[in-house]
Amino acid sequence: MTETGSDGLPIGAGDLIQTRKNDTALGVANRQQWIVQQVTDDGTLYAREVGSSRKNPRTITLPFDYVAEHAHLSYAATAYGVQGATVTTSHTVLTDATSAAGVYVGMTRGRRTNRLHVVAEDMAEARAQFIEAIERDPADRGLEHADQQAVEAVRGLVADGPVKLVTEELARLDQEATRAGRAAERWERIAARLDTQRAAHRTEDEQCTAAIHAAEDAAERR
Repeated sequence: MTETGSDGLPIGAGDLIQTRKNDTALGVANRQQWIVQQVTDDGTLYAREVGSSRKNPRTITLPFDYVAEHAHLSYAATAYGVQGATVTTSHTVLTDATSAAGVYVGMTRGRRTNRLHVVAEDMAEARAQFIEAIERDPADRGLEHADQQAVEAVRGLVADGPVKLVTEELARLDQEATRAGRAAERWERIAARLDTQRAAHRTEDEQCTAAIHAAEDAAERR
């Protein structure tokens, strides 16, 4: 038996799903993950929680209408969608849109294993893609823009004869020094962002745990 989730895909026993709406009566929280144990004839879904530190994970009952509107398969998700999740193994796919924040989130969700998948011809290209992602920031216009600005700044330093050669060499050395300084500053900013994100994720994890406990308490009082 299967039941159709909010993404239009069938959900059956053994599937990993995610609930997308807080419901204290059902004991579920937004973005919480579950393993489906059984789907009944009337569409009721029984699932066991995933990523819990409890020795005996909870089992919930989801009516078909909740599943149809607020639950879907959770084999893959965006980095934003799994910020508060903790799983056994995490697989992150590196794309042109992946930023330093996306790499950090994806590579810190797994308790035992965290893997980064890169499509590249060789290790050198894979390494270059990784560095580019780590340096990527939506608020940063990029190294190319900075280089163009540097070129404009020294455009008027051209002269004839030996003076030209000396001027060009000085400009080149100045650009190298500037580039090295920017690289150092960039890594400092990345480290600061990662520290901030790590603190934010810790707070989100604590809030998620508190919400789950509150839902459990509410369920026990009923």
